[in-house]
Amino acid sequence: VKDPRVRVMGPAAAHDTKKHYQDLCKRQQCTIERRGFRQELDSWRHKLIHCVGFESILEGLFGPGLVKDITLFQVRRHTHIYTLSPK
Repeated sequence: VKDPRVRVMGPAAAHDTKKHYQDLCKRQQCTIERRGFRQELDSWRHKLIHCVGFESILEGLFGPGLVKDITLFQVRRHTHIYTLSPK
């Protein structure tokens, strides 16, 4: 008596099943790659938010001239180094 729940596959069906699992594996790999890419984008987004937030906080505390002051400080520091060098 044959059990109706048991199926015996022929070579063509076995090949189709193997191809199905290979395709499934490729899709899973693609999903994993997309997830990794999305996580990397999220990490950059968080870093950018922190940088912009930090800059906004400093600008709120010290006023909008903060960037100008920092730039002037960097220019003075570099010119000061050049003036102290032996001639």
